[in-house]
Amino acid sequence: MCGVLYPQTQSLYPSAVKIETEINKKMINAHSSSTILQVNEATSEIAVRIDIFSIKTGNDTLDTLLQKLNNTTAVFLKGNFPIKNLSFVSKNNEEQRDYSGKAQLTINGITKEQDYTCVVYNLRENDGLTENNNTAYPLNINLFFEFEPEKFKLNELFKPLMNGVKIEVANGFINKLSANSPNLFK
Repeated sequence: MCGVLYPQTQSLYPSAVKIETEINKKMINAHSSSTILQVNEATSEIAVRIDIFSIKTGNDTLDTLLQKLNNTTAVFLKGNFPIKNLSFVSKNNEEQRDYSGKAQLTINGITKEQDYTCVVYNLRENDGLTENNNTAYPLNINLFFEFEPEKFKLNELFKPLMNGVKIEVANGFINKLSANSPNLFK
C-alpha cells in the first residue's frame, strides 16, 4: 500500500495498525490504515504517528467521540532506535532484527516514557536490507506497545475506557527522514 500523504513532498508509505482494548467487558478491535513510521538515521530515532480521524472502532459512540476530539494526532511515539545496527548479511531475507527500546508516548497532550518492542525485516525480492552499503527503504516492521488509559486521562474523555490499550503495527513500513519528506521529529 503506497500513497502520497502530503502534497509537494516525497511519498510516504502508510502502515496499518491494530488497536485492542476492553470496554464494558467487550473486546474492541480498532484499526487505522494511515499510520506513519519514520526513522531519523542521524539521531537513531523512530517516530510513529497515528492520526485520530483514521481510527475506526466499529462502536458508533466511540467513533463519534474520536471524531469530535480537537487534536488530530491520537498517538505519537518517538524514541531510540538502533538504526546503525541494521546491517543484514543474508541476501535471502532469512534474518530479522528484534529490538526493544524506550520512547516518549504522547496522547491527549500528555507525554510519558513508554517501552516498545519491534522486529525489523525486509520482504523485497531476494535482496537484503542494504543497497550499495546503504540501508534500503522502506524496511518492514512489526512494532508493539501498550499503555494504561488513565495515565493519559483518556478515561476522563470516555469513562468506560479503563482497561489497557494494545497497539500493534504488523507488516508496517519504515520511512526514512529526508530533505524532501515530512518530518515527524519536529
